[in-house]
Amino acid sequence: MALERLDRILAGSQAVSGLAFSGFTLLHLAGHASSILSFSLADTALYAFREIYQDPIVEPLLIGGCLIAHITASAGRVALRFVRKNARAQKSVKDDDDRRGDRKPKDGHSPAFTLALRELKLHRLSGYVVGVAILGHIYAARLVPLRVLPDPSIIDLTFITYGLQQSPLLYFPYYTIFSTAALYHTLYGIPQALSFLGLWSPKRKFKPGRWTKVMMASAGLMIATVIALGGQFEDIAIPLASKWAYLSAQI
Repeated sequence: MALERLDRILAGSQAVSGLAFSGFTLLHLAGHASSILSFSLADTALYAFREIYQDPIVEPLLIGGCLIAHITASAGRVALRFVRKNARAQKSVKDDDDRRGDRKPKDGHSPAFTLALRELKLHRLSGYVVGVAILGHIYAARLVPLRVLPDPSIIDLTFITYGLQQSPLLYFPYYTIFSTAALYHTLYGIPQALSFLGLWSPKRKFKPGRWTKVMMASAGLMIATVIALGGQFEDIAIPLASKWAYLSAQI
């Protein structure tokens, strides 16, 4: 009972922090995705949205605090799943010893259940990817510029363009996987969190297979976004290329 209670507390923290952080994630990715239409539009959106999420109170408390809380709660729930899995395995071994093969084989799961379980596992996997990748992103995009640039606010989307053009084999997969995982994890997680908090009707469940389509759409959108940011849809001038080279050398 203690483990179930702890898991529910962690799930509540995970839901609230995830919902709060999802606003930043969707805003950030939407701004970048607008580069498909126009790079200048995306750059303008970047500066406009920064006024919101780089506020001296919003960034450390709402964004940073929610990120830490979400990762901590998620890690705690992973640990609890591991503990319960080991407990079930030990109980299964004991039951086998007691019954000596008298147990009947379990019925197979339905295709719909198997698909829904796969989509849930994909949600969890995308969370692991984001949890690792975002640490590097924070270091490269926020901490290093704050340390080495007199005015870190000069960073615009051409910094991403510079990286994609100089090291495409590194940054194209990185940005594509990171952004796709972030978008899918967020979209899947929002109704789950709302449902846990009692703000989403249980009758409004998504049919198995729907999230697979969302994953594919997310991947397509983010691939197009990274291609656009790399300057494949239009010529992108990089007037601060020398600064980006210096900044990249510090990462």
